[in-house]
Amino acid sequence: LFLDESVALREVPTLRMLRRPLAEIDEQAERIARTLLERGANVTVRVIDGCSQMGSGSLPTQELPTRLVALETEPTAAGKLARRLRLHGPPVFVRVHRGRVLVDPRTLLDGDEPILVDALVAALATP
Repeated sequence: LFLDESVALREVPTLRMLRRPLAEIDEQAERIARTLLERGANVTVRVIDGCSQMGSGSLPTQELPTRLVALETEPTAAGKLARRLRLHGPPVFVRVHRGRVLVDPRTLLDGDEPILVDALVAALATP
């Protein structure tokens, strides 16, 4: 795949994710936020500016602009929500920052969005 750059950029998932246009990520983040609200999420849901971290090993300081779905809860509830998401099947990994659970749609593959939304709805419904 890497012998032909255009093929690699199209076929290698990590390269596709790194190159996703910000407008596309914003559109997906807005759709996720809207769907969560339509499905009765009992938290404040916002789409905010953020950064995607490219990796802690080879590129620890490199970041890409992104749009994040921010779930605003009580500060102590954010960690519990993140834990429920990690224990979900399949696991969902999010960031917790300043009492908010942050979801970065940059790394979602085709078909992942409904799975993510279902996991978020289930985790938010758990007391």
